[in-house]
Amino acid sequence: EREVAEEHMEGKGEIISCGGGVIKTPETMRALCSNGTVIWIDRDLNYLYSTSDRPLASDQKQVLNLYQQRLPLYDMYSDIHVKNNSSLEDCIDKIIKETGIKEKRK
Repeated sequence: EREVAEEHMEGKGEIISCGGGVIKTPETMRALCSNGTVIWIDRDLNYLYSTSDRPLASDQKQVLNLYQQRLPLYDMYSDIHVKNNSSLEDCIDKIIKETGIKEKRK
């Protein structure tokens, strides 16, 4: 993730979707923050699910632990905080409104 973030530091109007763990690497976050807007798409815990194929989140206790560990980092690094507890369309609409970008959906 760090290499990708550093490759895209120049900013060409790109959207980079990162995994939740990216927030734990300060170098990667500096690269992402250096030339872009970091949007924290926040989902309430009751919408986050554990799965057996996610070693760090294989049960709800682990999901809660990860959320609590990362919450201050998400808050520190994000430029925009968007709650996402409904549909994908609603989340996109919130991001468009918060960023002021012009909508270009296909």
